[in-house]
Amino acid sequence: MMIDIWSFGCILAELYTGYPLFPGENEVEQLACMMEVLGVPPISILEQATRKKMFFDSNNTPRIVANSRGKKHWPGTKDLATAVGCNDSLFIKFLECCLCWDKDQRVTPCDLLQHPWISGDTATVKHREPPHLNNQDTSQGRSINLSETLRYVKQSKQDPSRTAKPHQDQLTIR
Repeated sequence: MMIDIWSFGCILAELYTGYPLFPGENEVEQLACMMEVLGVPPISILEQATRKKMFFDSNNTPRIVANSRGKKHWPGTKDLATAVGCNDSLFIKFLECCLCWDKDQRVTPCDLLQHPWISGDTATVKHREPPHLNNQDTSQGRSINLSETLRYVKQSKQDPSRTAKPHQDQLTIR
């Protein structure tokens, strides 16, 4: 089964916060939000972009455009922990593995299953760390318990009448 790892990371972040990780009024602002956290995509990615001129100048410098409220997003000015509001470093590292600009360097589902945030094994499990993010654990956040979330999803599938969403304070992913 194929899975979109980028989207998976974004969904997990949204489950944690209750808000989209990269909100935007339009695609220009959404890309700006991504670059604010992840930095500018590598040149190799930009060279493949068919609509690069809409987002970048001829020197591959992002076009900084204010949204309707006058807010501008500057590349590399916010770390992922701050964007998510989480101080669980394993969860942040897990998200970083999902949010790699280059899909060929992004981790696979099998890699993610071996990640210490899933396996709980921080001593022996090795995983690829994306080189593009500078994670500073500076925020405060809630704990996330994946097994509880997966149990809820499984129970919901078995019993369709169970459509009520758990209260956000009860939803924890670890």
